[in-house]
Amino acid sequence: MKLEMILKFLILFAAIMLFIFPTSAEGSLTSSQTVSVTIPETTAVSANYGNSSTIFIGPISPGTNKITIKNVYFANPSNVDTEIWIKASGDLTGTSTASTISLSNLKYIIPGLGSAGELTDQYTKACVLKKPKQGSSNSEMGVDLQLKIPYGTTPDTYTTTIYFTSLKCNSDAPV
Repeated sequence: MKLEMILKFLILFAAIMLFIFPTSAEGSLTSSQTVSVTIPETTAVSANYGNSSTIFIGPISPGTNKITIKNVYFANPSNVDTEIWIKASGDLTGTSTASTISLSNLKYIIPGLGSAGELTDQYTKACVLKKPKQGSSNSEMGVDLQLKIPYGTTPDTYTTTIYFTSLKCNSDAPV
């Protein structure tokens, strides 16, 4: 009987304790989650001539010592210091004839950096650009092209393609 009384007391005590001191998990007013993002090194370049990707110089007389084409720009949206490399697909070739104008007659000049050279069919390092400051827009650089038309050049429209590429500084030359 005594044991039964002790057991009833313990059950009653436990029930009272549950009502007096309820157990509950308090809700948190804040929560946190870690966000992680990896930004890879990015090198990029885009070139344009006004609002066009084609540079049309217009009629030029043979024997013209040189004509300078301005307003060719390339933008550098890279996030590391980059080297800008330039090349042409080859000699300027007539669209109606097999005539050519030697690529050695086409030169590039980067006025803001004093960099200049002959275009070749192999990439040549044209300049080094510092990465844009964080929050700023792309670095933009102008390129002038100089073309010499030799005497005796056959009448035609001549074309070549100029390529710009960017690499992280001190990388191997592009192919």
